[in-house]
Amino acid sequence: MVLKSRFRKNVDNGFRNIQLKPRIAVVTACGRGKDSAPSPAWKLYKSSRIKMLYRNSKNYDLYILTAKYGLIKANEIIEPYNEIMNKEKAEKFAVEVAKKLNSYDYVVYYKCGANQNYLECIKKACDISKKTLITCGFNMVGGINDVPLLVDYLLNGEIEKIKQIEHASFYNFY
Repeated sequence: MVLKSRFRKNVDNGFRNIQLKPRIAVVTACGRGKDSAPSPAWKLYKSSRIKMLYRNSKNYDLYILTAKYGLIKANEIIEPYNEIMNKEKAEKFAVEVAKKLNSYDYVVYYKCGANQNYLECIKKACDISKKTLITCGFNMVGGINDVPLLVDYLLNGEIEKIKQIEHASFYNFY
């Protein structure tokens, strides 16, 4: 698969050439276990998956797809809740999620441990917003260490190298 990166072209501003880097959003699903007090989302969820992604998020914006709040930034303070994503919620949130992803060039969805409705929601949102979606991960936290590598490949325009990551899949919606 050949993807053309329209984001690494040189832009002449009259003084020097600037290489634009793509904007990347990494998304993962919320976790079942939660603390009992309002907290930043990455702290509220007891999931080691979310905490690991947060620790590695210096080169990307981390979002959490929740069954109650939709797509939220990892630092957003939220109240604890007890809901699970279903097909109806996934449909409802897709348009909202698409709007939040509109300023990004690529969306990476780390899918481990989440039910299929989270993936369907993010796929529909990327279709609406015409974004390239890359999914990765397996089992509970399998492939989590590949997320920063995948992001680096995208940032450096080395899209072809993503094929080397066995559990990564592309969805082009443009």
